[in-house]
Amino acid sequence: MKYLNEFHHSAKPVDKACSDMYILEAEIIELNSKPTVPVGELGVDAFLQSKTFVDRGIRRRALLAFGRQDVPSDNCVPCDDAITILGQTSDHTLVDIEDCRQSLKVGDVVRFELDYTGLLMACQTKGVAWRFTR
Repeated sequence: MKYLNEFHHSAKPVDKACSDMYILEAEIIELNSKPTVPVGELGVDAFLQSKTFVDRGIRRRALLAFGRQDVPSDNCVPCDDAITILGQTSDHTLVDIEDCRQSLKVGDVVRFELDYTGLLMACQTKGVAWRFTR
């Protein structure tokens, strides 16, 4: 992933830029422990993508209140490296939080760093509220 502090074409650092300047915070709206492999016949998702699944047993997963129409998962990375993005629908993101160091609950937020495309998408969607802090 190319962050905002790198030139996209060369991955060279950009002076006086930092990648954590823009953080997306997504609220946990549902939390469950579920099997990592779906039951039943698999098809394609709403974006005509098929997925393969690795059986890792029962894992704790969180549903977040942003989706691909807000910021695609290819353009954001969880700030906590123990959190893994599992997939997205147009308006929700599913993450694995089993190995997360803190105990998360419904209403908590998961933070993401954005690349340039993710920032651009977040700036254009009505589903993201802006907050400026120092």
